[in-house]
Amino acid sequence: MKTALVTIVLLTILGGTLYYAVDVWLSLEGVEMSVHGIIAIVLCVVFVTGLGVGLMRLSYYSHQHGHDDRASGGIDSAEDDETRG
Repeated sequence: MKTALVTIVLLTILGGTLYYAVDVWLSLEGVEMSVHGIIAIVLCVVFVTGLGVGLMRLSYYSHQHGHDDRASGGIDSAEDDETRG
């Protein structure tokens, strides 16, 4: 039940954000953007997306190879499974 509530709240926020973005986009009919502006936006989107993907990949890699457990002084997943029985 709690997960469903969180999902509904987050989807509502996403819907409101998308509505606002489309409204702002459509209200800028008379504004023209140069080729340099379009190139800058495309490069920014590509860079930020690549950065996010790269950081997530590093996070998964670190978790799979146990770097997180050694850094925090915790027990690794094999010992954790034995502890739980």
